[in-house]
Amino acid sequence: MAEPADIYTDEAIARLYDHFNPWGADNEFYLALARETGGPVLDLGCGTGLAASRMAAEGFQVVGADPSASMLAIARGRPGAARVTWVHAAGQELERPERFGLVYMTGHAFQALLSDAAAVAVLRNAGRHLAPGGRLAFDTRNPLARAWLRWTPAEWREQMEIPGEGRVEETGEAAHDPATGIVTIRHLYRWLDRGLEQRALSRIRFIDRPRLAGLLEQAGPGSARLLWLVGPQPLPAREPGNHRGRAARGLALRRAGGLRPSARDRRRTSRPPAAPLPCPGGRRPAWGCSGCRSDWRDPVPRRH
Repeated sequence: MAEPADIYTDEAIARLYDHFNPWGADNEFYLALARETGGPVLDLGCGTGLAASRMAAEGFQVVGADPSASMLAIARGRPGAARVTWVHAAGQELERPERFGLVYMTGHAFQALLSDAAAVAVLRNAGRHLAPGGRLAFDTRNPLARAWLRWTPAEWREQMEIPGEGRVEETGEAAHDPATGIVTIRHLYRWLDRGLEQRALSRIRFIDRPRLAGLLEQAGPGSARLLWLVGPQPLPAREPGNHRGRAARGLALRRAGGLRPSARDRRRTSRPPAAPLPCPGGRRPAWGCSGCRSDWRDPVPRRH
């Protein structure tokens, strides 16, 4: 049997990605943040460019960076892709002259960082690219929900009709390593009309809230703040096969303010924005609402 492909770098699987991972509530959340900050916007781990292209279409100056050449090839082929500056680079290595009002990692790209060192390196580099008062936002799943237990062929099976590909089914299974928090996901794609199948592999890491807070502190104590954590919500069980925002999750939002923000900056980052942003979990519009924070420990089944 052939070795599984890497889900992020395989060209055939990259062509399927957007069909199994369409625009969702997580994208709406980051789009609302872009509107709140006014840009410019840096999308770290932009993948196929779904969010970056939409923000550019609204007039924002956008840079999209990703280490996968296959994903970026899809991004560059999107309508209006010329409005985005696409960069082939990992989050740790990116060097841009611009400073951004918003830097974000959507689709749970943060969980693809499989070690503390990698996570801190990306967070530090993201911080270096923030303009004064800029925001860094990303999402990560709540490990207490133990979503990987539901990533089985019995509960994870989705079929899509894809132009040029026909009917494609996605399923798979996952294994969790308690020592590292890393979940290895074995994907299986079947082209039902052509009798073909391909296996793929991905790994993501689950960390709890105290560990996340510690990483943020290591990345730049005093330079930014954790503003909001969003917990699991009982939305439709449509999860495996992607790393997007339909899951029990925490969301970290940080604001740049120099190495030591002033008291005025600290007061400003502790207050909600002028207009509430949509909760990615699907609740009423809220900013750091007590319901979202209390839900952090409530394990609710959701798709990854």
